[in-house]
Amino acid sequence: MRFGLRDYREINLAVVHRSAVTKTLAAPADVLLAVEVMSPGSVSNNRVTKPAQHARAGIPVLLAARAPGGAHAPHVRT
Repeated sequence: MRFGLRDYREINLAVVHRSAVTKTLAAPADVLLAVEVMSPGSVSNNRVTKPAQHARAGIPVLLAARAPGGAHAPHVRT
């Protein structure tokens, strides 16, 4: 997803408007739902940095999930 000329993120999973399906990089306005899968080294980035960036861009829902000890623990920001 492209936030600016040199600012983009690779989202693990995104639900986008139909018109954005053929785009290489979706614009934030195209994204209805973004899902990030957290690794141990990306937890603060996925819980602090990315939610703020996604909220500023107007993305309505960001779901960040991690699997500590094999159990799924979703973290939802709307």
